[in-house]
Amino acid sequence: MAEQSVVVHSDDVRTSEQIARLGSPYADLCRWAADRDLNGAVELAYWSLGLSHRIIAIGNMVDEFHHPEAKAILTSWREDPIISLLDDLAKAIRQDPQINRQYPALPHLGNAEKTKYRYKAEGSLKEQTFLITLITHPLPAAEEPSINFWRRALRLWLVGQAAYRVFSDSCLADRNISKAARFLIADRYQEQWQLVDGILRRAQRYMTPDMLTFERFTDALFLAAEQYKQSDSSGKSSKAFLNAIIDIANGDRKPFPSRRSPTEQPALSFSLPAAPSASSWVTVDENSEDLAEVCPSTPSMVDDDEDDAIYLLPVDATDTQAQQVLTGRSFYQQQAEASHYLPWSYSKLLPPERITIDQWVRQQLLRTDPLALLGGALVWLALRFSRSLNQVLTMTIGEEAQGEWCIAPDFLFVSRLAPRRRNAWYPDQAAQPYVADYQETQSVELIPEISQALTSVSQQMATPTSLAGMWQSVSLGQKVDAWFNAQMRIECPRVTSGKLAEVGGQAIFDASGNHHFARMLTAHPNSALPGACSYASWDIAAIEQGLKLPYHPSAINRLGVTNQGSLLVPLETRLNRTIDDATRQLKEAFDGNDLIRLHNQWTSYCVMALYAATGSRYLKEPFESTLFFNHDLPAVFINDKAEGNGVRNGRMVPLPDKAIAFVEGHLTYLRRLAELLASTHPIVSSQINALLDLPAKAEQPLFFLLDETLNWQSMSATDLPGMPLFDWPLPPNLFRHRLAQQLPLKGVDNEVVDGWLGHAEKSVASYGDTSPRCWLDDWKTYRAEVNALFDRLSFDVLTPPALLPMVTRCAAQEPAQRPRKFGQRLREKNRRLATRHAIRGALNEITLYLKDREIASLTVDEVNQLGRKMLLQERGTPYPSAALRFDVLIRLLERHESPHRHAFHRRHIPKLPENTLIHEGVSTSVTVMTQLEKWAEKIRPYADRAHCSKRQALSLGTMLLCIEKRISYTRMLHDVSLGDNYRLLYHRNTYYLEYSEQLEYANYHVPVQRHVVSYHVASLLAFGQGLTTKRALEDAWKLPHEAPPLPTTFVQGFESRQPLTLNHILDHASDIVNQANLLVLPGIVAGALAGRIAATSLPMQAQVRMVQGKSLVFPDPPTVTEGGTAPTMTPALLRAEGGKHELQQQASRLFKDVKQILEGYTKPQAKSTAKSLEPASFMRVSIERFGAVGCRLQSSTAVSMA
Repeated sequence: MAEQSVVVHSDDVRTSEQIARLGSPYADLCRWAADRDLNGAVELAYWSLGLSHRIIAIGNMVDEFHHPEAKAILTSWREDPIISLLDDLAKAIRQDPQINRQYPALPHLGNAEKTKYRYKAEGSLKEQTFLITLITHPLPAAEEPSINFWRRALRLWLVGQAAYRVFSDSCLADRNISKAARFLIADRYQEQWQLVDGILRRAQRYMTPDMLTFERFTDALFLAAEQYKQSDSSGKSSKAFLNAIIDIANGDRKPFPSRRSPTEQPALSFSLPAAPSASSWVTVDENSEDLAEVCPSTPSMVDDDEDDAIYLLPVDATDTQAQQVLTGRSFYQQQAEASHYLPWSYSKLLPPERITIDQWVRQQLLRTDPLALLGGALVWLALRFSRSLNQVLTMTIGEEAQGEWCIAPDFLFVSRLAPRRRNAWYPDQAAQPYVADYQETQSVELIPEISQALTSVSQQMATPTSLAGMWQSVSLGQKVDAWFNAQMRIECPRVTSGKLAEVGGQAIFDASGNHHFARMLTAHPNSALPGACSYASWDIAAIEQGLKLPYHPSAINRLGVTNQGSLLVPLETRLNRTIDDATRQLKEAFDGNDLIRLHNQWTSYCVMALYAATGSRYLKEPFESTLFFNHDLPAVFINDKAEGNGVRNGRMVPLPDKAIAFVEGHLTYLRRLAELLASTHPIVSSQINALLDLPAKAEQPLFFLLDETLNWQSMSATDLPGMPLFDWPLPPNLFRHRLAQQLPLKGVDNEVVDGWLGHAEKSVASYGDTSPRCWLDDWKTYRAEVNALFDRLSFDVLTPPALLPMVTRCAAQEPAQRPRKFGQRLREKNRRLATRHAIRGALNEITLYLKDREIASLTVDEVNQLGRKMLLQERGTPYPSAALRFDVLIRLLERHESPHRHAFHRRHIPKLPENTLIHEGVSTSVTVMTQLEKWAEKIRPYADRAHCSKRQALSLGTMLLCIEKRISYTRMLHDVSLGDNYRLLYHRNTYYLEYSEQLEYANYHVPVQRHVVSYHVASLLAFGQGLTTKRALEDAWKLPHEAPPLPTTFVQGFESRQPLTLNHILDHASDIVNQANLLVLPGIVAGALAGRIAATSLPMQAQVRMVQGKSLVFPDPPTVTEGGTAPTMTPALLRAEGGKHELQQQASRLFKDVKQILEGYTKPQAKSTAKSLEPASFMRVSIERFGAVGCRLQSSTAVSMA
């Protein structure tokens, strides 16, 4: 909000005028406020709350603002100038005993109805006193204690919104605020609190108390009210409240006509306090030519990888939008290359160059010249700590550890604060006994040669405070990188100062094989570390091994202390103690007679075991469907960070053998529960049976809690019978940290851990289309390690009692609960709403900035300022939807043809999305694929022209091709099913199918992908290619008569779509094959078979030469003259005729012909007999329209040469 400044008059005249407006009872308060420059705040509070000379209740606002919950809220809202002003007034009154006693809070009158009449004699509740009445009535306590915080925030929010309307529009009473405030004046058990709490719970999804601002709370309330309005069917008053919240959050003004006298009007002439300046850790230097990484999270956020940095790239304003975007893509390619730590990358020092530089540094350290000595020491520091020379110069000399390495005054060691993500979790006093000890500083000794060199140079100057000062004293103004580049022109011309920064990280990776360790240990304090660095942890011994430097003795407590990475290193003894206590409680529930408590504790126990087994992020409805589990592997599909458009995607996570027992036990328990409730609560029973038998249509998740009325609730609820079961003061993602830390220690490859945890930084995925890794092979390799790690936890595979207790808590009638979305569908819905809200917010902000001007009239500086407002909030932190907001601005500039639409100094570079490969059907696809392979075996006897029409032959042949060759390239399957863009070849008892999207049938030199196919596939496709009638993908799917039908599990995927078409069958089959391939084949192979990677086979000529050692001379592509047709020219691989039976007949005739020739053989006729047999040496096979493969002897146009 723009700062508004009006001259403040605090002289006696102004004070007297204010007393006249407010009334004599406020005289002392006005004089007191004038001495403290708070008279503007008094005036604002007076009119906002609806006070008068007869309502002296400023103390009620003081009490409201002094509540512990309000203090925390107002601290987060102080960046808002209006809230800050009112908060300063309340604090000042509270801290002055005399004025605080003189203006006490007025008491309430008991219940809400009575309190509404508290100020009736002095003013209308509807048009004046609604806010003072609201804060006079005590806030009713909620059943869920945490909701009290948000109820308090809602009351304060209404006060702030009213103050804004008074200040900006002199709106003394707003109709919407009146509706909302009067709705909130209610006692504890009144029904409107259910609506209010529902809105607040929805709003919490978009904010946390640690990241709460007045603006964000406004946006969250708006979005929550909009969502609730769509799903709520409450009465008229509830709808009025929802509409009021939406209008208030939108900034609408609907003032009541003023009933005050002309002398009772506000005179607001004061300055608003300036908003706090942006934190230094998110400052972006607009003049810098470097890429800016900005972290969207404040340092107080709970450690997780939910928020990643955004990148602001400097661009050339003269470039087009496409050129600017291309620059960003180039940056990401470089970053992806750096993430691989390739030792021979051309952008780094090559291994021979590293040897040369090391030798050069040793020579420099032997010289006596101060410039050479210091220069060699600086280069050594750059190499060892992975910094450029300019970054090395920023290192200070002193005792206190900082974010960057700091050199001790005696030059014997360097130290710094341990690198962690800016939103790293820190244990409080309650959590410390549950996690490993940690040390906040890193301190390593320098080698003697460097210490001596720095000491020698420092003796020639006063006490140095930084390496930059030391360099300036000996370099006579020469820049360090210019000096180094001049030295390297002789020694190693390709080496530059910037390349030195890559050496340290590469060396650490080469030694450890851990890219996260190398990334963190060499991290600059301004680096935005990726989310994958949130979980792993390393001790002092690992730091010593990584830097190859001994730890400074005075800094060592003990080697096992956590010194880098996550501080959430849970102690298993503590965890097992809590798990044992939960097991004891669960056994007691099994022996008791409380069904709801038994259900909630059993479900919570199973879910916690699955969290421990999978390392899944915390979700409200985790592991939501039976379709997500594959009991044969065993494994589970997890989608805990989907962001749409493939930016985040699900993954398959292996399950320990013991963990799958919990799933099987839960399924058995749910079946018993459904049977128990069938007679008393048939609706609940049918819903449970549906999620077991028809999981695709389930109306509730697989793991759910029950309230006292048998309505299901999400697993995040804590106010239900038997909850919470696990009592530890640790964040819910503790087992995710445990897996990331312990699996590598047991020998599991770091890339495999990343793949199982869902980390794929900057398009580098463990199981992506460019990866040689195979998920199934990795699972088989490390299955013993995964089982052993889970077995260290004391989860006990219990079995619920066969005879469950009867329901004792729920009401006699069926619970009335409307079907509601959950899990992935709910997250997708919220994502769409958030996107819509982000677009609306960006448009509103642009409109406010324009102030009725045309966007095309903006200057270059104004366009850049508006672009920054789209990306960054007032305090410099990025918006969660920064890319979307920036795109809104770009589109508006393009639409209105602004002359400065490309004139941005910096452009937000969106991260290249990972294609969404695995989806929720992957678990069942593996099973269905096995059944399809069995079906293919059964149907082969029917795969000939005796049983199929030509149309059926194409369809069935394509289906068998998809299954046998595991081809999931949809376009290829469609083309083959229509008889297009493929040809069939036969050579040495092998059948080949060659395919290209635009195949030239007579050209054997064009790029194609070649697959070895079975005789049945070749026969069917050859027969079907002779179809002359029109073919279409919308043709009905038909199998040969008496042929076995497709597997039931395959057909179930179509739900009620009838009739099934060829397009339906092939698309579904390709999806199943693709999902199965992603698990059982290397990623790069699965990508090629799916067409995501362009695959081209060797030319047939080259393949025959390499495999068989023979050369085939193919004819050149035929030329077609005008009005003519291309001649049929074929090489030694010939075209075939006929079907299976004709092939047998042709073979029989060939045998007879050859036998007849040989029977007439005599020695004098040897040459003529040989000539008769000569064509048989060149076999030409042609797969023609009428069927299977046959042979025909004829002269070949190809020449066979040994």
